[in-house]
Amino acid sequence: MIETYAFILIALFALFVIYYLATAVRRPQLIASKQNPFRRLIEEQCSIINEYYWPTIWCFQAHLISVISNLIRGLFAPNLNFVREYIDTHDGGRITLDWYVYNQTNPNDDDKTKPIILFIPGIAGNSQAEYLRTLIPIASKIGYRVASLNHRGVDGEPIRTGRMYCGADSTDLEQTIKHIRNSNPDCRLIATGISMGATILTGYLVSSGSKSMVDAAFLISMCWDFMAGKINLTNGPLNRALNQQLAKSLVQVVLNNRKWYENDVYDIEHIAQCDTLGKFDRAFTIKMFGFKTIDDYYRAATYTDRIDHIRTPTVAINASDDMICTGDDLPLKMIEESKYVTMVLTKKGGHIGFIEGLFGSSFFLERFAQQYFTALYRMESTPKKLYEESWNIWNYTKLFY
Repeated sequence: MIETYAFILIALFALFVIYYLATAVRRPQLIASKQNPFRRLIEEQCSIINEYYWPTIWCFQAHLISVISNLIRGLFAPNLNFVREYIDTHDGGRITLDWYVYNQTNPNDDDKTKPIILFIPGIAGNSQAEYLRTLIPIASKIGYRVASLNHRGVDGEPIRTGRMYCGADSTDLEQTIKHIRNSNPDCRLIATGISMGATILTGYLVSSGSKSMVDAAFLISMCWDFMAGKINLTNGPLNRALNQQLAKSLVQVVLNNRKWYENDVYDIEHIAQCDTLGKFDRAFTIKMFGFKTIDDYYRAATYTDRIDHIRTPTVAINASDDMICTGDDLPLKMIEESKYVTMVLTKKGGHIGFIEGLFGSSFFLERFAQQYFTALYRMESTPKKLYEESWNIWNYTKLFY
């Protein structure tokens, strides 16, 4: 009898492994036009795209990947030390910019020529978000100066006006980029957005076009289509639970600053009861930013049909099983036609997950980011040079040390 049970268990385990290998283990796809110079950059400088991505075998379902990745980063990545900078905004408000301190004995990095990476966190995120606690030290170790933009109301500072933030508004980011550029005119600036931060960054890249003050961009787990994302977050109990959690985080931001919203424009008690992003956006976001309906807001934050406006070298990483922005929602055809946007697409990875290894001790996202940031750092001139010179092997090779 024991031998029979053992045989059944072994057979079930073998079937599970076969299922895992057949459905989860894949090389990432590189989505890019052959006329896109960054395609070659990724192909030659980021060897990880030629590897198989092996998601952790005991948690390769999208929701598990996302949750477990977040937990592991939060448990093992230490809190970061920052020097905070304040930027006064045109509306009378204030933005906080946290500069990473990698050396407590010498917190001020006076080398104004060293390139800068600016991180824009996701919804209700700040500079201590779990994914930033792994990505920021990676960038710093390569040699970058690193800063993180905090969204208004989530940085522990009292807001000066009632204005907050949303996926369709890149005003604060634009002012932050101008401030960094004015203070550091001789260095390269790389912008990295995560989730909603990637949406805000894309809004800046689209609106600024060829006048963008960013030398290169990195978009992580971006929701390219807010309209589709709204639908995805209402499908199935796990997505609805995620929807509720995201809404709760935004509601808390408003309640923490409730004195600005106890007026005739907002119903603060109604906002406090919002348990989905749709309800929150209807009760708060569209009123804050002047949209007539939430569909107007979601259309404004959807960039699937405006990729051709981007004139900054940009790399995006998404997973096909991202529960907020699935593989079917990705603008692959538009990216294939773009000279500026390249996508690395994995089969598995969830939303800002990308955990890998038997014990979940590594992350595909962080390993790719390290190679991408290193490739940009090694360039002797701005990545935009790739688009300004004739495309041949000499011009490509001489851009690197």
